Amino acid sequence: GDFPHDIKNNYYLHDMDPNRFQERRVLVFTLELCFSPFSGNGVLARSLVSTLARIEATQVRVICGKPHPSTHDISADICMTSGDNHATSFGDLEIWSVELPIQCQWKRLDRLSPWKEFAAACADDNLQISSRVRDFHPTDVIAVDWHGMMAWESLRCSFVDCEYCLENAIVCYYNFRVYSASSWNHSTCSDNDTQQTDEEMVG
Repeated sequence: GDFPHDIKNNYYLHDMDPNRFQERRVLVFTLELCFSPFSGNGVLARSLVSTLARIEATQVRVICGKPHPSTHDISADICMTSGDNHATSFGDLEIWSVELPIQCQWKRLDRLSPWKEFAAACADDNLQISSRVRDFHPTDVIAVDWHGMMAWESLRCSFVDCEYCLENAIVCYYNFRVYSASSWNHSTCSDNDTQQTDEEMVG
């Protein structure tokens, strides 16, 4: 069937004229980036972000997850910026990390990943992510996987006057991984688990 009119306007019917903006301000949401990276998602996200930041007249801001320092078995971080001005070999790039609670399961990208905590943190006024987004006034938004899209939706819905800072922003969903549920071998999976998988993993 047809998409609702407002969904079409917000996500599908953007004017893709390359001259629409003299300067592009790209906001990226990705659960995994450079803090204790553990999978190909982090590799691909870093490649995407660094490539975007090298484009002329393009500013890139990334909202990503960061495991609690006491989380078990975390790996070393990968430095993508240096100093306070964030002007690096990658170009104009800033990374806005949100530290996740210690009880979160890091190194997961399925429904048991910290996607709920990541989404909630993005809309938490105390972390000042929303104020940074307001000041940045993005022209483009990229959500990596359903974790990123849920985080974007959480932040977007937290704005009472979302039209002010998100007006005309082009939203792009990058599906790095696909998860699904089926009724095959259903004896090993409860009805509740299957229902949760269907509801939580389909972004």
